[in-house]
Amino acid sequence: MKSVTFENLKKQNYTMKESLRALKTNIQFCGDDICTIVVTSAMPNEGKSTVTMDLARSFSESGKRVLLIDTDMRKSVYVGRLRAVASDGREIYGLSHFLSGQKKLEDVLYGTTIPGLFMIFAGPSVPNPTEILEKKYFTELLNFAKEHFDYV
Repeated sequence: MKSVTFENLKKQNYTMKESLRALKTNIQFCGDDICTIVVTSAMPNEGKSTVTMDLARSFSESGKRVLLIDTDMRKSVYVGRLRAVASDGREIYGLSHFLSGQKKLEDVLYGTTIPGLFMIFAGPSVPNPTEILEKKYFTELLNFAKEHFDYV
């Protein structure tokens, strides 16, 4: 499996860690069958990417296998903000590559330096993200993820 290193992964402060633990606990109390989580908001710059990454880290630090799928194929921030670098030095492929049929799942799935945390980055911007998410490939991806990961 391919892997990435995050050169700009920020350390979580105590308050943030405690808030994430509370959120994680609330999610776990929703039931064992809850394994897919969506983070969204009505406005840009409200912290979706930060909360999503930190929540994924929190679950993985407690021994869970987590797949973070970045579906923001318009203005994704993960590769740039985290300064993600592929271990093989090549381009980081993403969800838009997979959903458009350009790459296979194994080409876009990355292990990370955080044990238990795996990522699929958004990939290049596409003009029709909603349309591309409706393709059969996305359903196949979610089915694969539910089989191989504790949380998606």
